[in-house]
Amino acid sequence: MKRVISIAVMLLLAAEAFAQHTVKGKVTDPEGVPVVGMSVLEQGTGNGVITSASGSYEIRVKSPDAVLEFNALGYEILHENINGRTVVDVTVFEQALALDAVVA
Repeated sequence: MKRVISIAVMLLLAAEAFAQHTVKGKVTDPEGVPVVGMSVLEQGTGNGVITSASGSYEIRVKSPDAVLEFNALGYEILHENINGRTVVDVTVFEQALALDAVVA
């Protein structure tokens, strides 16, 4: 009986591992310049990666219907639905930052 339970647990874990969906893409600004160091997070999880020097990323998400959140200081936060895609290229826009006070 113990062996049957162990096999069932291993099969469930293997099925969960294969159920993951790999998404890759590139993050650029409106001029087509790669955005380096932007975080790409699977919304609602702690799963995330950072874009490389070429602005590219690759992330394994739990569902092909997941939502990716693109976030970096100085840029507007972007949420992108995967909708079963394996390549998700996005363009992010700079965010105007206002300072309340300047100390000299």
